[in-house]
Amino acid sequence: MDVCLEAPHPATSHIRIASVASLDLTVQEVVELGGTLEAVVVALDSSGTPLPAHSLMDLQAHPQSTVISARWELTPSSFLSVHCYLCQVGTYSLFLPLSPLLSLPVLCTLPTHLFMLSSLPLNRYQGINKQGNAVYEVRGRHVGDTSLRVSAAVGGGATESGRPRVESPARPIQVFPALTIHPRNITLVVGAVYQVETRGGPYPAPSVEYSIANGTVANSSHAGVVTALALGTTTLTARAVSVGQKSGQRATFSQDMVTIHVVPLPKIRIHAPLTRLETGTTMPLLALGIDEHQALLAYASATPSLRLEWSTSNKQVASLPGIFLKSGVAENTQNQGAARVKAERPGRATISLKVKVGASALLPYHQTLNNTVLSDKLEIKVFESLKLKSPSGGASQLLMTPLSEARIVTNRDGDGQLTYHMDEACGEGGEGGPVVEVGPEGVVRAGEQTGQATVVVTVTESYGVTRVKKVSYLQAEVDGLVGAVASSPLPWLPVGGSLNLRLSYHDNRGRTFHATNAQPAFRPSRFDLMSVSHGGANDSLVVGLVGRGQTVLHLWDHHLPHLHDYLRINTGPAITPDRATAAMGVHVCFSSQMAGEAGPPTGNWSTQGDILSLDSVSGVAVSHQPGHATVLYRASPSLTTTTELTVLPLTQITVSSPQHPLTNGREGGRQVAGVELGAEGSTIPPCYPPEPPASQPPFTCSVALFPSLPGSDVGELFSAAPVYIPNQGYGCEVTCLAGPSLGLATLEAALVVEAVAEGDGGLRSGQVQIPFLPAPAPESPTLTLTNQQPTASLLLRGHPDVLAAMAGVDGCVGGLECQLGAARGQERTLTVASKESLWTAPLPDQPLEVNVTSPLTSSIVQVRVVLESVGDGVCASQPTWDLGLLTLLFNERLLVSLACLSLTGACLFVGYHALLSPGYRQTQHNGVFANSPAPPPAMKSFQPVVSSSPTGNMTTPVGAGRSSPQGYTLWSNTTEPVYGAPPYGRRAYQGSPTYTTTPPRLHQD
Repeated sequence: MDVCLEAPHPATSHIRIASVASLDLTVQEVVELGGTLEAVVVALDSSGTPLPAHSLMDLQAHPQSTVISARWELTPSSFLSVHCYLCQVGTYSLFLPLSPLLSLPVLCTLPTHLFMLSSLPLNRYQGINKQGNAVYEVRGRHVGDTSLRVSAAVGGGATESGRPRVESPARPIQVFPALTIHPRNITLVVGAVYQVETRGGPYPAPSVEYSIANGTVANSSHAGVVTALALGTTTLTARAVSVGQKSGQRATFSQDMVTIHVVPLPKIRIHAPLTRLETGTTMPLLALGIDEHQALLAYASATPSLRLEWSTSNKQVASLPGIFLKSGVAENTQNQGAARVKAERPGRATISLKVKVGASALLPYHQTLNNTVLSDKLEIKVFESLKLKSPSGGASQLLMTPLSEARIVTNRDGDGQLTYHMDEACGEGGEGGPVVEVGPEGVVRAGEQTGQATVVVTVTESYGVTRVKKVSYLQAEVDGLVGAVASSPLPWLPVGGSLNLRLSYHDNRGRTFHATNAQPAFRPSRFDLMSVSHGGANDSLVVGLVGRGQTVLHLWDHHLPHLHDYLRINTGPAITPDRATAAMGVHVCFSSQMAGEAGPPTGNWSTQGDILSLDSVSGVAVSHQPGHATVLYRASPSLTTTTELTVLPLTQITVSSPQHPLTNGREGGRQVAGVELGAEGSTIPPCYPPEPPASQPPFTCSVALFPSLPGSDVGELFSAAPVYIPNQGYGCEVTCLAGPSLGLATLEAALVVEAVAEGDGGLRSGQVQIPFLPAPAPESPTLTLTNQQPTASLLLRGHPDVLAAMAGVDGCVGGLECQLGAARGQERTLTVASKESLWTAPLPDQPLEVNVTSPLTSSIVQVRVVLESVGDGVCASQPTWDLGLLTLLFNERLLVSLACLSLTGACLFVGYHALLSPGYRQTQHNGVFANSPAPPPAMKSFQPVVSSSPTGNMTTPVGAGRSSPQGYTLWSNTTEPVYGAPPYGRRAYQGSPTYTTTPPRLHQD
């Protein structure tokens, strides 16, 4: 409860008086034509404190031009309630915080409730926001750029020019035309692509966003490229959006919406401007649907492509030349909805068209109605131009004598209505009458006077004439690529090239106008793939091929909007390979079919960045690091085409063994193990150019010995390095650092090679083995022959396979005989013998050389043969059987050793039986040993008892059939030979311990 109490001192209140010191204007930078936006004015005092807006501020908007308008209004408002907390009754002046100049009289009385409520009407801004700031309505009146500022009166005394004013900073405002999408009707078949065009919106380059209401029917890219996906209808919305420079907020300035129809082709029809053509003329043919919206723009860019097959029943009457014949592009049937017909000679021909789908599809993906084949036919009549047949030869002059007559005959007699009349303006007769007269049948009668006159012959055809037109059709003629030619037919026009187009205008007979007031207009279906500009003449266009894909170019004339022509232009890469993906370090061989008009290909290759090294002449590239690189080919000053190459990091290294083993037949012998580089996602195989750009292979090589050789350093014997072999590719080159030596000759081992990729990954290949065949080596490099020892041998040591493959001896001069023994393990003997004739002649001053070739190691074992003469004179040479024996002894050492062992065993056996047998101990020979009885009389001959012994088991006696060396026969009382003598024996004398009556037997083994 408020109570006014008496106080010894009156109540006081502190009031601060403030005035407008500055104005802050906030307004959007752009506004659509006819649209409105809000401009907010904030009044600030000298301390930066906002002041509520009111009428006494005298706010005024100042547009720079009439492009915009800004206004606000005053309207009655609610009452202002003021509570009085004054203790004395009376009238007071209350200063409101709206302005120091505004004061209101307030009457305060002492009511029962001890306070007084006074209400009074006020005026305030209609556009005042919740913060008390003035809000202006800004409307766009005209398209253009302007600015807006606001001023307010400052409190204080007035001057002669009025109260002082403060102004806000000027804010720029752009009034733009409304954003619209063109065309307003978009009809496509499934798979077709069309890029819409937006006009209006903020300029110079508004940011336009596109959205599709039904994404299953069609979709749209950020550039407005619409792709039809399925049958149906949807809407495309384009919005011009931007972010305010001051507010930083995203705002939509303008938007528009069009309808997209995705339909199948229900039927097809051939559209021809004329059905009667004069010989030598050409005319465009178009394949259209049931209405004007189903033109080439609706289907000629579809994927999968429609197959449109054009044909003529009589090529001699009407032919179908290719549209891009001069450009070197091979014609095909894919989406080819435009054709050209040429009148060859008089007659009739039927043009047929069939439309087939590239791939059958189910609903709702039909390109033609129920996937049916659509067809249509059109008959073309070709006629000759009007020519005179009489006078003969088609001469345009008829020479007559007075009072004669002649009939004019044309090639069109009976074909159309012919009329004849005299051209009065061209007659030059006398006063007596006309020079000639012509009848309705074309009969010309000469008068009596001489002179000259002109007869005009006209043929009138009513066939197909429905209306009179100055121009019957226009036709786009492709002159070819600008400044470039193709070395072979191309499947498409090269990206980066330019085409010259010329629009020709034709009359109702197909003849070309030589002069027209042409204003050609054009619209491509894809702005991102093609650029079109006017050429040097008013009927020429220059088409720039900037992207790959299918584009339909629509052509018409501003003066003749009912005449149209279409070109389907298929563009593709002019560089092979195109948009390839390759592993790092792999060589890529780029090529192009394009060349300048001057002659053979003289283009220049280049690249951007450090990813590739590219040869400017051959087009061979090698990559150094992963990434994306751009390759440019400048075929001519007017044709520069590009492609992209993606370089991937290595994910695979493969090493393959060489076909031949490594050998040290000579120092520096080498073999290369092939290395293949790969990456996941690579799309092209590597090429192997003969002269690639200089680069370091992206891998290293290592080599090891298996099994290892104790006490040796592999690095001193072998080395491995990455190399590039022309026409073969990368490899690890393994080099043998050591030549033939006795220490390596018997080494049986293999080399293990491995490749390791450079980089952080440390990618390693699998290990592969390279067989190693060491070269054979002699135990001694020199052999010495003398006249006393004319034969010598030495051992060759090496791998068993190497020794076995050594076939013969080279370099054995006429005085020497050389022979290789059989290979035994890691050894093989070389025997060199001198002939007797060598010692009878003067000996050479230098040692002789004997070479043994090793085919497996491609090496030659060189042995120096030193000849020395010992003693005086020349000794007799050894007999030939001695050389053979020595050769047998040296070359067949194992056999000789076995023979010696066998002989030793035989001697032991014979000695044992000869010395230790009982017969030796018991036999007494009186005539042989001392003090023995006198021997019996000598026998002249002895015939062993052989016939009674079994012949099958009897061994022939050694020395049978021989006589004793001195004519004496050794006798024994046993059948065993004595000391190796022949088995001649006698019976023991009677009475001896060994006496027997059994006839003696020969010894059996």
